[in-house]
Amino acid sequence: MTEYTEIQKTMLRVAAAQRVQNAEVKVSGKRVQIPLDGRTVEVVYYKRKRERQSGPDTKAPLIIGLHGGGCLMGGGALNDAMWLDVSRALDADVVSVDYRMAPAYHFPDPVEDVIDVSTWLIGHSVDFGFAPSKVALMGCSSGGNLAASAAILANRRGGKIWRSQILVYPYLDMQTDPVHKGANAQEKEMFELFNSLYIDAAHSADPLVSPAFAGREDLKGLPDTALIIAGRDILRHEDAAYGAMLRQAGVRVYEMFAGNMPHAYFEHAYRPVEELFFSSTMEKKLRTSGAMVGARVEMLRFLRSIASYILW
Repeated sequence: MTEYTEIQKTMLRVAAAQRVQNAEVKVSGKRVQIPLDGRTVEVVYYKRKRERQSGPDTKAPLIIGLHGGGCLMGGGALNDAMWLDVSRALDADVVSVDYRMAPAYHFPDPVEDVIDVSTWLIGHSVDFGFAPSKVALMGCSSGGNLAASAAILANRRGGKIWRSQILVYPYLDMQTDPVHKGANAQEKEMFELFNSLYIDAAHSADPLVSPAFAGREDLKGLPDTALIIAGRDILRHEDAAYGAMLRQAGVRVYEMFAGNMPHAYFEHAYRPVEELFFSSTMEKKLRTSGAMVGARVEMLRFLRSIASYILW
């Protein structure tokens, strides 16, 4: 029987409570049940608020959003304000995917969900009213891992599903000990729980688990990439290295460095400080001072500034 630390027990309790909340919370978008082979995946679909009146293609782009939480925590309906802001900033429809998560599901289930949901949506683009050639993946933290992994898997299968990928402080290396990345004791316990519930340790260096270990052949031909790196994040080095790997493989990369921000700052900037269960005192101060909200705005401005390259 697995022995969990007190922090890990708390994480499991919070994750269970979030699953209930995810099913019940009211959302601004529309909950849609997507029928896939042997399963149904729920998404929340947010239509953009304004329509383009002119131009060669007035249909909206679509951003397929993947929440963070270590493939254990969070949910497709728990980032309502964030996805609304992304939709407004990028003049795009957004769909937030409630992909399968641990402890009930493991690798590669969430990665397959990303590919299958994307393929289904593109096949029904007329019904939803978006442009099927202008679809982007956007993932935060572990959601960024899933986006990067799905792009590699689709590449191996010979298909290019997405116009671009937006990787927000993605978790790209599940093999390296978190302590060697600079993790404190709590961060170490958190990442160890995420990893142990999502993958078998023998797969930790598989590029579909840890895109940081992808070779050039896996990276060649990947979608244009927007990469957000947080300067106080223990993942910043693997993120910067991945950006360099993509460029060396010929992928166009647009990079933003949020120098004073911790991991998960974009998501946390939408949450009240009392819901930042595992954040440090420093992170909570950044949230209450308004600095984190300011960085959130800057990230959206950055994405808006490159929207014509990665979406339109």
